[in-house]
Parts: sequence; structure tokens; C-alpha cells
Amino acid sequence: MNGYYTELSYNLFYSTNIKTQLIPFIRYEKYYTHSVLESDTPQILAYNRTDITMGIGYKITPGIILKSDYQVYKNEDPNDTGSAQFNMGIGFWF
Repeated sequence: MNGYYTELSYNLFYSTNIKTQLIPFIRYEKYYTHSVLESDTPQILAYNRTDITMGIGYKITPGIILKSDYQVYKNEDPNDTGSAQFNMGIGFWF
């Protein structure tokens, strides 16, 4: 397996007196889970993927965040037309 990702985010309320945080983000991922194989194993291009995720997080308190994002998936298989999904979640730390 090989790959990498990069993510950029920023708290829009950083330079204000607002105690909560509003954090938009974007992440780019490129990974290939079939990169090194035995010589008799065929490579499957569908395992060579690119994902882009963009979204926003709203940190209500230091231990609770609401997040939503939109993800776009594509792989190197010539028959793949790509796919996408919308996610929402709540994160908490105690």
C-alpha cells in the first residue's frame, strides 16, 4: 500500500471573541492498496483511488463537534464513473 493525503482547515472565529469554532476544511487523498503484489497476482485498478472531502465542523464546546462533509470518490478503473456521498456526524470527547 502507498499513498498520501493533505488537509487544509481554518477556524473562522480564530481572531474574534467567539468561544465556539467554525472550521471549514478540504482534504485530498490519493492511495493505492494494491501497489506491491506477488508476480502472479493481477493488479486491480479500482484499488488506485482518489478521494476529495470538503466540509465544515462546528465545535460547540471543547469536547463536542457537529460535522458535515461531501466526499467525491474516483478510481483508475476505466469503467468507474466515480461516486459521491454526503455525511453528517456528531463527535464527542469525554
